[in-house]
Amino acid sequence: MDPSDKNDIIITLDRLIDVSREMLDILKSRNPSVDDLEELLARRGQLVDTMDSLSNNFESSLYSEEEQAKLMKGFSTFRELHLEIQPELQKLVAKQEDEFVQASKRRKAEDGYHTLGTPDITFFSDKSDK
Repeated sequence: MDPSDKNDIIITLDRLIDVSREMLDILKSRNPSVDDLEELLARRGQLVDTMDSLSNNFESSLYSEEEQAKLMKGFSTFRELHLEIQPELQKLVAKQEDEFVQASKRRKAEDGYHTLGTPDITFFSDKSDK
């Protein structure tokens, strides 16, 4: 393992935690931005991929006890954030689905109203043409 990879793992884990906290803050806000979440999910995915490639060469013997403790705490924090994010994402998806269903119903109701609200005058125009 390259010594710089050792620091890269710690830095990447810290970034993963930061992105996860940002996601959780957005998810818990009143009106979460789906675009912001999409961007953070993409960034988080890239960081997870980076962590995966870095961990392929992981050698715990290169880390001091203090660094190992920091890594364990970081992974624990990341796991806890992940467990908090999942139900919040599910709530958001359910809310978005409900809003979509309600909008679809409103649109159908409005289309029906406009159809019924327009009088059929073809009867009058047909008689005058004869």
